[in-house]
Amino acid sequence: MFRDYFFNKQSEQSFRLFKIIKSFNAANFTVNKLSRIVGMGYAQTYKAFRSVLNDLMTLTGMHPASDKEPEFAIMAADVDVEQYQAFLLTKSTSFQYFSTLFIHDGIDSTAFCAQHGITIRTLRRLITPFRKYLQTYNIDIDPVDGTMAGDELRILFMLHEFFSQGYRGGTWPFTNPSADETMAMYTAINSDTPGAGLPAHTVPTRRALIDIAVVALRIRQGHVNRINPRLISIFSRREPLPTMNITTQFSRGCRKMRCGGRGSRSTFSGSTYRRCPQTTVPSTMSSANT
Repeated sequence: MFRDYFFNKQSEQSFRLFKIIKSFNAANFTVNKLSRIVGMGYAQTYKAFRSVLNDLMTLTGMHPASDKEPEFAIMAADVDVEQYQAFLLTKSTSFQYFSTLFIHDGIDSTAFCAQHGITIRTLRRLITPFRKYLQTYNIDIDPVDGTMAGDELRILFMLHEFFSQGYRGGTWPFTNPSADETMAMYTAINSDTPGAGLPAHTVPTRRALIDIAVVALRIRQGHVNRINPRLISIFSRREPLPTMNITTQFSRGCRKMRCGGRGSRSTFSGSTYRRCPQTTVPSTMSSANT
């Protein structure tokens, strides 16, 4: 999906060639053989091959002795398809724009255009495909003031997919929270205690860590996902599930807690709707964004 919104013709061509070369013994391939497979002329294929080779130089930090085919096998040995896709995405101007906007909860579009040597008009054209996709889910990006608006729950789901798919095979996308801090939060909430809410994971998957990081990121940016009032009627028509933390036991336990801050939090208990003191938000989730 991401290639449809963020790849241009050159990056799509480079990605296609890289996948083809990796699909067979790279040590035995030739540009002639590659040109026959992709249906392009030798000169065009060689130019595309050189582009991929230059990408691998940047990605691996290696400098080949020549631009011949055997050098590709050496440089691409430890680079898989997902890593190369993540690398190409980081070169995409539109992907960089959205990534910066999401991480910093806004972006100076004028400064971004100056940094990348493009006009606002060009920026609008580049971000239009993904912006229209987001609008189908009622999430809107304003390229003038560089802001995002929409339902918070949908934004959370979108950010989870954006950073999970866009940085798959790449580096950790956030500095706040960092990978180590996110792992600490994961360890704190990953419990196998019965009735704690979610079943414990045996392995901290990258998607699970990004899910936690995205929630922490939005909280630090001042965005809180409030319970939809319509959920009250849903919970009032069924008995509380024993594995949910929104139960009668949770309500009784919540009433015994000392309030750690102002305000109150809504919880559900069977067919009733109760107000319980708000507990203190863990410092790892509520610290100021830096």
